[in-house]
Order: sequence, then C-alpha cells, then structure tokens
Amino acid sequence: MLSLNIDVAEQEVQAAINAAQTYLPADLPAPPVYNKTNPADTPILTLALMSDSVPLSHIEDMADTRLAQKSPNFLAWAL
Repeated sequence: MLSLNIDVAEQEVQAAINAAQTYLPADLPAPPVYNKTNPADTPILTLALMSDSVPLSHIEDMADTRLAQKSPNFLAWAL
C-alpha cells in the first residue's frame, strides 16, 4: 500500500511537469500531460479505430465528435 495520498501525489506530478518544461524541446507538438485514473474504473469495452485511407487525425476527430458523444463513459478509445 502506498503511503502518499493520491491527491498529494497528483500535485507533485503536476509540479514536476511544470518544473521540467524549461528542459523540454521548444518544438514539442503539445505539452506533456498526465491523467489521474482509478484502476477500478476500467472500461467494459475498448474500441480500436484504424484506417488505411483516413488520416489518424481525422479518425481521432471522428471518435471525439461523433462516437464519444453518442456513447456514455463505458467506452475507452484506443487509436
């Protein structure tokens, strides 16, 4: 069992990410991110989307704008 409170750990992770920003390349396409998740909240269905003809960015957009909005939180997207 971990002795550190999850909320305190979250604050420490965010602080470490913020502190590391000056050491990261200036041309990163997006800043680093993290997600706090509860392992007990695992999805009951995982859907993988792929295409040989549609760019990944378009697939991601379709998943975010069409599929995710029509589905409750029981779906986890794997692109």
